[in-house]
Amino acid sequence: MKKDFRLPTYEELSKEQDRVLRRTQLKNRSIVYGAPGTGKTVIFLILADRLNRNKQACLCLLYNRILEKMSHSLADDINIKTWHSWFWHFFLRQFNHTPPEIKKFEYDWDGVMDRVDQADPDVDTHTFLLIDEGQDMPPGFYEFMDETFQHIIVSADENQQLADMNSSIKQIRERLDIQPDHCFLLTKNYRNTRQIALLAEHFYCATTADPPKLPEKNGEIPLLVEYTDLAIMIQRIALRHKTHPDHLIGILAPNNTVRANYFDQLAQLGIFSLYTYANQLGNKNKPIAFDRGGIVVINSKSAKGLEFDDVFIVELDKFLLAGPRDERFRKEMYVLISRARERLFFLMDATLPGTITKKILDEFPDDTRVLKTWQQHQEE
Repeated sequence: MKKDFRLPTYEELSKEQDRVLRRTQLKNRSIVYGAPGTGKTVIFLILADRLNRNKQACLCLLYNRILEKMSHSLADDINIKTWHSWFWHFFLRQFNHTPPEIKKFEYDWDGVMDRVDQADPDVDTHTFLLIDEGQDMPPGFYEFMDETFQHIIVSADENQQLADMNSSIKQIRERLDIQPDHCFLLTKNYRNTRQIALLAEHFYCATTADPPKLPEKNGEIPLLVEYTDLAIMIQRIALRHKTHPDHLIGILAPNNTVRANYFDQLAQLGIFSLYTYANQLGNKNKPIAFDRGGIVVINSKSAKGLEFDDVFIVELDKFLLAGPRDERFRKEMYVLISRARERLFFLMDATLPGTITKKILDEFPDDTRVLKTWQQHQEE
């Protein structure tokens, strides 16, 4: 079923978003930061569309391929690429050599900058470079961009750092020499319900800004289900799709093994609007129809920047938790929780040893006003 999936018009932007959009166009370099749902990606795509209409060269760089595909669904005439792919090809064209690597997918930024110093390339003063989810690019990337492009606008949120090599807002500002009056904060969450945002706030651990203002929109309290029969949970996900055919449902898995298992079990139920995405599948990935209802099963590492009407965060025990209040776990939960617009569910195997389930549950608020729990009985 077709759903309303589009960029807002200029008139539909909030005053805060409109102010940031207008001011970033007047700066050679700036950074826009804020929590999930505040409109960072929306502003970037609208800005790119405006530059494109004015015949100005513009390039949007994103962190992962699935976010690239979603952005193309919103604005198909904009030049959008993943930063890894773009950088590799750009470096090859500029220096007639592939970028030096420490290992596959990890660039040797000292070696990169040595090449730049030797070649002393001209700075591109024409192209507007828009970098989304900038916290997930390494500091060396920004040193390189500083030497090669004049017009750079970055969006970032330190609380959404999921990559191993990432940058703080301070590092981005320093490497791009972004002045304080070129830094713009977005504060209002337009995506989540108040109940979902309240749970996300429990996992907020950034230090550069206060948590975003809670939304006014109300909804259901998130639910954590301890199940004994996964097949029944799969059937209930399918039933939710059947009763809400216009909803895009996201199933966020801790790894590709879990992702494949949930996808296969749902596929056996004959669901037509069923999608998954994994890099190793290559061309076998079915294009996701973000403008229609359906079920999308993905690895949690691919969830950054996406949003769904309903979200199921599954197999909680398989997410990496190093210890109590582990920052990496908290940031991951913050990112995944904030993908949900209306409903949020967690699934955890109740047949696991109690020490494992307690370790997970201790990370969540023990407050039924923030999170409800439900245990499936063996006979169900």
